Amino acid sequence: MVRMVLRQCMVPVWLGMPLGLALSAVTASALVGMVPIESRLTAGVYWFVVPVVIAVTSLAAAIPARHAARINPTVALRCE
Repeated sequence: MVRMVLRQCMVPVWLGMPLGLALSAVTASALVGMVPIESRLTAGVYWFVVPVVIAVTSLAAAIPARHAARINPTVALRCE
């Protein structure tokens, strides 16, 4: 049960992360032409943001997964 809930929460993150990184890289390269930004700074931001997003999403998914694991399936089905 926990694995199922975690998978449902994390699949959009793992699929959306490359798309978000690609779009942010395109946007950052466009902004470098307008605003003088060091490329090392943007790379450092990527290395910081990706693990933070994954950690926050994992924590946000773990709380409902833990709650779902505690509920008896027959009681949950009876309520519906």
